[in-house]
Amino acid sequence: MPLTAKELFCLLFSALVHDYDHPGVNNNFLIQTNSPMALLYNDRSVLENHHVASALRLLLRPELNFLSGWAREEMAEVRSDIITLVLSTDLQVEHFSTLTHFKTLTSNPYWTEGCVEADPAGAMSHPSPPVMNKKDRVIVMKMLLKCADVANPSKRWPIYSEWFARYTEETFQQGDEERRLGLPISPLCDRSDVQLPKSQLGFIEFITLPLYEALHQAVAIPALLDNLSSNHSYWQRVRDKVLAPPAASTSPPGPAASATIIVE
Repeated sequence: MPLTAKELFCLLFSALVHDYDHPGVNNNFLIQTNSPMALLYNDRSVLENHHVASALRLLLRPELNFLSGWAREEMAEVRSDIITLVLSTDLQVEHFSTLTHFKTLTSNPYWTEGCVEADPAGAMSHPSPPVMNKKDRVIVMKMLLKCADVANPSKRWPIYSEWFARYTEETFQQGDEERRLGLPISPLCDRSDVQLPKSQLGFIEFITLPLYEALHQAVAIPALLDNLSSNHSYWQRVRDKVLAPPAASTSPPGPAASATIIVE
């Protein structure tokens, strides 16, 4: 994709820090509990603002500022791009508009006709690349970061199931705290009443898969789409097992022969 070296740096840096200093609860919890963090950011993309501000604040320390040699104008542009990218990981803000813009952008024949999977040497054959302005390149960067942010279901089952289990326990702990505080328990956070197959199928179908299918129009990612399909099929089998009459119930195999679902 036609990104500059500086933009690639912004993309990688944003990926590195996009969840920096995460407290283990979501934006809704921080807002409902009137946390200082929510008050600081006026209830708007609270975590995302915290992640990027905290990370950039580290660069104020001379011993950590590895960008100190850059010109002020360069740093201003880099900082602006990093902030824009990290804030774009809030699924409640501009998610669908970013996806729509990216799909429009990649309808150019450069993507639809010229995108082929890279050969072992990394070579790719394309028609002439389109002219992309800064706004378009930011959309491309947002899309790449958003795909990375929700990548768990695109991993092979042993990796996906491990991180899924960790994330699920984190949300359950938030639900436990909400119950203790007398707050309404957030969706998917109640360990006594959660439908894991339904939640994972919904996440794959409405969030991860649309992003990855759109990305596939620009960069061939068949292995990731295969993983998504395999994991989606697994959750469908689990859902069907739960809904089936007891006599017809059987234990569905995982995507891999040795896989076991690691959830509590």
